[in-house]
Amino acid sequence: MIGVNLTGVWKSAKAVAPHMIERQAGSIVITSSINGLEPGANYAHYVAAKHAVVGLMKNIALELAPHGIRCNSVHPGAIKTPMTDHQGAWDMFAGHEGGTEADMIEGGYSFHALKGTTFMSPQVIADTALYLNSDLAAKVTGVTIPIDAGHMILPGINTAPVR
Repeated sequence: MIGVNLTGVWKSAKAVAPHMIERQAGSIVITSSINGLEPGANYAHYVAAKHAVVGLMKNIALELAPHGIRCNSVHPGAIKTPMTDHQGAWDMFAGHEGGTEADMIEGGYSFHALKGTTFMSPQVIADTALYLNSDLAAKVTGVTIPIDAGHMILPGINTAPVR
């Protein structure tokens, strides 16, 4: 968990930084998770790694800012990927063992504040990363951006989701 979610991020940033420093410009966008901003039951190993990514991102932003290099992190919420296509994810969203994919999709509605949102497409993450790498975000550095259809503003889960 630490190797993929933290060490890999560190090694990638360390590899590109010298080239960006040479150019005195650049942007690094790190993918974390909403679990980098909040806890998640039964996922302590994942949550710890993703929280560490936030600290790493902020430190990279601080150290590289004098070279005109920006660093930010995106924090996806419930995204439909192979990572959510297994029994453990289905159980988590269903709230019980023996959950199904249909349970997970239904549970996805209560995970978000925005109307009609269940699992989001990976494209929404890519679009945000493109923004952060563009000139439109030229003065944005050291920030965490949740991409979660309003999950982080909920006081837990949405008990009355609007489909």
